[in-house]
Amino acid sequence: MQLTLSNPATNSTIILLIIISTICIQPLHGVLLKSCDENEIGVCNANRENNNIADSSLSVKASSSTSTTTNTNNNNNNGVNQNTNYRKKIHQQQTAAKSSDIKPHIVVILFDDLGYHDLGEFSDTKRHLCQTPVMNHLMNTGVKLKKFYAMPICSPTRAALLTGRYPIRYGGHVGTTPGLAADQGWAPIGEPMLAERFQDIGYSTYMSGKWHLGRAGHAQTPTGRGFQEFYGKYEGGGDHWTHQTDLLADARDGSVWPGHPNYKPPNMRSALDLHYDRWVLNKKTGKKSHIHEHIFHLNGTHSTDVFAIEAERMILNHDIDKPMFMYIPFQGPHWPVQNPAGTEEIHEYIPGKQRRKWCGMISHIDQNVGRIVSALKAKKMYENSFIFAFSDNGGQIGTGASNHPYRGVYTYIYMMMMKPINLYIK
Repeated sequence: MQLTLSNPATNSTIILLIIISTICIQPLHGVLLKSCDENEIGVCNANRENNNIADSSLSVKASSSTSTTTNTNNNNNNGVNQNTNYRKKIHQQQTAAKSSDIKPHIVVILFDDLGYHDLGEFSDTKRHLCQTPVMNHLMNTGVKLKKFYAMPICSPTRAALLTGRYPIRYGGHVGTTPGLAADQGWAPIGEPMLAERFQDIGYSTYMSGKWHLGRAGHAQTPTGRGFQEFYGKYEGGGDHWTHQTDLLADARDGSVWPGHPNYKPPNMRSALDLHYDRWVLNKKTGKKSHIHEHIFHLNGTHSTDVFAIEAERMILNHDIDKPMFMYIPFQGPHWPVQNPAGTEEIHEYIPGKQRRKWCGMISHIDQNVGRIVSALKAKKMYENSFIFAFSDNGGQIGTGASNHPYRGVYTYIYMMMMKPINLYIK
């Protein structure tokens, strides 16, 4: 089944919210959706009756919040300050319809710089395929979206996903170099985030992976923006083995792994970027305290393994009586191209060495997606879960990625800005 979508910034969030809002016991408060305009209520109700559809949809009015209804000429709070009182602007319409008491578990998996032709059988092109049996199975038993849109670079897509709004509305539509602007984040404080909305309706919220939405202070980090537990990187990339912020690590030793004869340890000039943050409840006082840890002991463990293992742990430790929102933005296959041992060799049918190594990175991620699926099944959560998997933008062909049949690379405002994404819904 293929679905056609057209909104470049908010497709993923809107799909999430439509599904959740129609089946949850109570609606998401303040999300940017409307079931009908006031003057169309009769038409909408008639259509529902004709199709025997229970009216359990979310009905929210947002006068200047959605990208499709915002009138910037009448908005006196343009720029990054327009969302200071954002929560106060949104109010929920009442509905007499009954809702299901089932709250599904939501798992969002994000690939980094995955090309349109990089995920196994997703593309119609059948040459030089990366081996992804887990994702192939999920796609063959789920839904593939081939007209699904994103922003052309990392952080704006992540900001769009977690806010449900065009990043240009709050100054987060472009990538910035490391420094003050990047540290402050792409979504200003006061801009509601998806994890916060899930917490509002009783979800436990977890994240394992790459954040890349600011780190100036706790308020800009995942546990300051709605996640109860976070294990991962604040920055946009780095050495997959040492977890330092060295984006050129593959140039240092030819992208081999620790233990290989040609492996060269990195210098100490790059900062370590691996953290474990969480909120912990004191059962005696009933108050929560925040714990922040720097992780030093995983030098030599690939980032893909780290994030999948931690996601697995969070799933297995989750209280089954509560619904779960799990966000897993892998650092890979973003360069440096550091594929683990054996992953290049399984792609020996591909003539180009760089392509084989790139596919090795992707196959390794695919194996770890299998780890996450297995954890959901072991916890008896799989049958009540929605799994979404997609990329933040297109691939950089110099790394071995392929965007065929489209031209350009990530950051380019070609079709690759609009169609790098593949989404599976279980």
